Amino acid sequence: MPIHALWDLPLVGKKFQPPEIVFLLLFFVAVPYILRNRQRLWFSPVDIGVLVWLGVNIFSGLLSGLSVPIAFELIGTLYLTLLYFTIRLTVSEQWLKKFPDFMALTATIAALLGITGWCLKAAGIQTVLVDFQTLNGMPHNVYPILGNIVGRAKALTAGNNLLAHILMVGIFIKVADCWHKKEFSRINLLSLGIMLIGFLLTFSKAGIILLIGLVLVWYFSTGQGVKLYGRILTWVVVFVLFLLYNLITFFHPVRNNDPNIKALTGIFYARDTPIATVGSFDIMLTKYWIHNRVSLMAFEESFLLGIGPGEYRFFFQRLGMEGLVVFRPGEKASQARPHSTYLGALAQLGVPGVLAILLLWGLLGYGCYQIFQVKEFRGMAIGFSVSFFSTAISATAIDIMNFRHLWWLIAIFAVLWHSVRLQRTQYPLGIDQ
Repeated sequence: MPIHALWDLPLVGKKFQPPEIVFLLLFFVAVPYILRNRQRLWFSPVDIGVLVWLGVNIFSGLLSGLSVPIAFELIGTLYLTLLYFTIRLTVSEQWLKKFPDFMALTATIAALLGITGWCLKAAGIQTVLVDFQTLNGMPHNVYPILGNIVGRAKALTAGNNLLAHILMVGIFIKVADCWHKKEFSRINLLSLGIMLIGFLLTFSKAGIILLIGLVLVWYFSTGQGVKLYGRILTWVVVFVLFLLYNLITFFHPVRNNDPNIKALTGIFYARDTPIATVGSFDIMLTKYWIHNRVSLMAFEESFLLGIGPGEYRFFFQRLGMEGLVVFRPGEKASQARPHSTYLGALAQLGVPGVLAILLLWGLLGYGCYQIFQVKEFRGMAIGFSVSFFSTAISATAIDIMNFRHLWWLIAIFAVLWHSVRLQRTQYPLGIDQ
């Protein structure tokens, strides 16, 4: 359910939304079902990664003093863990086969909301469906590289990057499924077209990652049909796009004497002077650089074990009071978040946090390889593989560990892997069954 910013409540803010209501209903239905069917409980290798991530958060929280903010952060992590297990233990294998259609449907609805919001904003109608910047309390429509745009579609999610990720995953899973089944019907093409338009209207740099993912869907779907030079070229393209994504994350080319530079500095850039000049362009350092630098400073101060879950914003605020970082106009230091999953984990949870994330990625990757061996589920294996790989790249610039839909995705993947493991047990030589 891509509705993450419908209301803002006291104490919990925007953390309690319709998906949490759905979870509570599902949880209270799931518990009696699980208790009645204890003999049908099963273990997934993915559980190890999920529980290690939870354990590292709890250990770091206890080590850091378990303050009220840390306790709230741990409750959020525990909620996502319960969400994972609730879905994993209640999703049936029959429903599993319908997952690509379900994912496409929810992503299409989210895209339609984003498209509607952007069109309303273009018509001069203010709407919460569009994410736009403000400067000194006034809307500011000028963006780096993009120039003057209406705003960025976000639908009812927390921001344009979150909507972009939901749509990106929906596109990958649906394209891979259609390719595997050879069913690019009109309704499938219409759904993909809507998702793509919605994605483009987010104006997210994740468009580069979308290209990476689509290249990989083609590569894995064509299988042995790709010759050696084609395989080399494919991975060269992926690597170049990966470098481009990271370059755009940290460095922006701006024309010399751009009249919007001061306004853009107040919102997007680390400072109002370029770090280099190339011809008629100045190279500006983005605010991502500041957050990565702060994360490394936090790790340096705490060393190995981190400053504690959710403590980044207070560390950022302290550096601001000491004059070591400069806040942009209207920015609240208490709301600051690390813009990198890996460096954010390093800062708050230390080395164990980064290792926990890498363990989870490793387990998911191994599971994708196992599922790929069974022909019946090969399309879903490709969709999941590309989704997780693309998410791992996105995580270099955004914090993805609190994405509700990611934990849904991981839980459903665990069910799929379990189904494949059962088939391989039934058919010991079950390659390409």
